[in-house]
Amino acid sequence: MALGADRARVVRMVLWQGARLTAIGGGMAPLLSSEGLEPFDLTHPDVHDHQFGYQARIGFLPDELGESSYGLLFAHNELNWEGEPPPAFANVTHFDQTVIGLFGDYVKEPWRVSTAWYYVDMEPVNEVTPSHYDSFVTGYLQVERSFPHGMVLFGRREDSINAGDSTYLTLFPNFVETRTLMGLRWDYHRRQALTVQVANSRSLSDSSYFEYRLQWSGALF
Repeated sequence: MALGADRARVVRMVLWQGARLTAIGGGMAPLLSSEGLEPFDLTHPDVHDHQFGYQARIGFLPDELGESSYGLLFAHNELNWEGEPPPAFANVTHFDQTVIGLFGDYVKEPWRVSTAWYYVDMEPVNEVTPSHYDSFVTGYLQVERSFPHGMVLFGRREDSINAGDSTYLTLFPNFVETRTLMGLRWDYHRRQALTVQVANSRSLSDSSYFEYRLQWSGALF
């Protein structure tokens, strides 16, 4: 993942206020490495290089008894290097990351439409030359249709804007710029499901490929 906000170890405080849900959290931001983003390791904690990050999220429920919702989120992280930076980033001490997002989930049986979009601003902090801002937008739209016997047909489109011009994303050549996905999920038990899906993806390295997946998911408790 290229979004540090998704990899931070976060402690959240959640507040209900009528039809509004507010969540505030903070935690240790991940590190940048040759393998991508490395989250804070709770089994071997080392806070020397990890910096504190914070998040805020506010969601609205149009119908308190329904499943539909929409809202906004904000996150800020300081992403340090794990070890030495790549030669192309030799003068960059760290990245200041700011994420502003919006999300929505509309449910009207048998349909469900979900979407989320994120504006990601990456500021490379450079001790030699003035900092410049590096930004892109990424998100998805998913449509689901439920059928009898726990069958759910779904389609998903993921897309990015300005990702190919992002200096930060050159650290993630396999970052998926676009993906079109179709799948079928069978909720055969209250806490278990089987999913089959096919996707056509294109990464920043301009490689296009198909993905075929058969997945089982479940909750033990």
